[in-house]
Amino acid sequence: SLRYRISQINHKARRRQAEREGSVTPEQWEARLEEFGHQCAYCPSVGPLTMDHVIALSRGGKHEIGNIVPACQPCNSTKNNETWVPRCP
Repeated sequence: SLRYRISQINHKARRRQAEREGSVTPEQWEARLEEFGHQCAYCPSVGPLTMDHVIALSRGGKHEIGNIVPACQPCNSTKNNETWVPRCP
């Protein structure tokens, strides 16, 4: 639908803008993975991990290492743009 397509375009634009304003180096990401023991911040999964913004970009979160935790795909997808509290590393 047109409404869905516009939503997707806006989402991609917000992500690009956030990535221009902040940055996460591969070294920072690897250190963050180490902090969490290469596990999802929300469940004990060790499957493929993605960068999750604790405060979603759509809610004003920044693309910086302090707002990023590792998350498995199921948790990241379920979380959507909600704010979940990650476990302590």
